[in-house]
Parts: sequence; structure tokens; C-alpha cells
Amino acid sequence: ANGEDVLVWGGDEYRIARFINFSSNDAFNYDFTERVNNSSNTSDSTAVLAVSTDTHTYAYVCSMMPIDGIKFYVSTSNTTTCAAPTIYYWNGTTWTSVGSVTDGTTSGGCTMAQTGQMTFTSTATLAKQKMINNVMGYWYKVVWDTIDDTTSVHFITLKTPVQHINDIWDGTDRLCVSCMLYNGSTYTDY
Repeated sequence: ANGEDVLVWGGDEYRIARFINFSSNDAFNYDFTERVNNSSNTSDSTAVLAVSTDTHTYAYVCSMMPIDGIKFYVSTSNTTTCAAPTIYYWNGTTWTSVGSVTDGTTSGGCTMAQTGQMTFTSTATLAKQKMINNVMGYWYKVVWDTIDDTTSVHFITLKTPVQHINDIWDGTDRLCVSCMLYNGSTYTDY
């Protein structure tokens, strides 16, 4: 960078911290993290996205750093014509739309019809940490208007912009086991 700022970049295929498919009325809450955090495409490693009673499909995506895209590796394609989903980030107070989404999963007017990346303007300076299901991170809410109840994914990765390093702390005090200071020739434990 400029020799002063400390920056980090997770890349275009950064691993997710959590993926939860949930309903608008709390009828279900499926944590599919283990299923979609590997590149296997077997029935044991596939998440079928459940549709809520209001005909929408909802998912929480968690990252350890703010993102500007989500890549869905589609196993079973959606065949229902619908627009790109609305994606929200947590701003510290409320869910806020990321704005326009470029949907690389669209084919034939159907979102989630093919493997692709959904990109949007960086949330690096906007997104705030939130605790959901006892996991602290940068959470994003994805809402599809109408997709087939057979639509499934087998892998999800995240696109991260170059950004400043952020501290992720869950609020629990922890004992420091060791703090080493190097003075140029030796380490001293404090």
C-alpha cells in the first residue's frame, strides 16, 4: 500500500464463516455451513434451500471480513423466473440494502440457475459486526423473491475487497497466557 496502512485481502474465493437458511416466521433455521464449506458435490454436501411460508427464500451469510460478493456453486438449478435477490448488510443498527446486485447466477431470466458470483459495492467501510447463532462476524442477509424449493448449492465462497484489518471480538474477556516483547536481541515474557 503506502507503507503506513496495514491492509488485508481475502481474495475472490474466501471461505464463509456461516451459512444459515431460515424462514420469516422462525419455522426453520438450517445451519448448512459444513455442507457448503467444501467443494464436494455429493448429496451429503448439498444444501437444498428451503422456501419460507411467504414464498421467499432467506439466508444469512457470515464472513470474518466485509465483502463485495458471494459466489454460489449451484447443484440443482432454479427454473422459476425471478430477479436477482436483495442482499442486506448489518450497519450496526439495522439491515441495509447493498444496492444494485450484479447476478452471475442468472440464466434465462432465472436467478440461481447456474454457478456464479453475485457482486455489489464494497461494504468494507459500512458493515458492522453482529452476533447471530453465537457467531460474531459480518453478516449478510440474502432474500430471493421466488425460487424453486429444490434449488440447491454445494459450495459458497465470498469476494472480499482490499481493506483495513478489523478486530473481531465476541465480547468475552480472555486471559492472556503469554505476552512476549522483543527488544532486538531477546524476548521477555510479561
